[in-house]
Amino acid sequence: DCGAPVRRHTREADIVFTGALGAPNLYRVYQTMATKGRKFDQPNPFSNPVDREIYEAHRRFVEVMEEHRLGSISAGTKAQYLHIMRTLAEKLAVPSKPLAEIVGEVMAEAAPLLFAAMQR
Repeated sequence: DCGAPVRRHTREADIVFTGALGAPNLYRVYQTMATKGRKFDQPNPFSNPVDREIYEAHRRFVEVMEEHRLGSISAGTKAQYLHIMRTLAEKLAVPSKPLAEIVGEVMAEAAPLLFAAMQR
């Protein structure tokens, strides 16, 4: 449970999100990504056709989220989404953890959020 987000306006365009887990300022996260450059600006590095397709699906996901979805998602939903994405990335970063175990853990955590969203 990431807790209910608390909004603090630091500037008109910036909203700081903090919850039980202390989710960072989303504006700062996006600003940092922009200054570092994006991985997907580089050519597809894979030679295996399936790996290339996965890379392109990830690239498209990021593109669609940034261009079409982030601006229309509520602050509370963004905080929950960020928590789930961070959890998934942290679990995927452990090479010894089986993918099936990761999927089960993340789905168990995300399921209540998905069901709540479906009922709106």
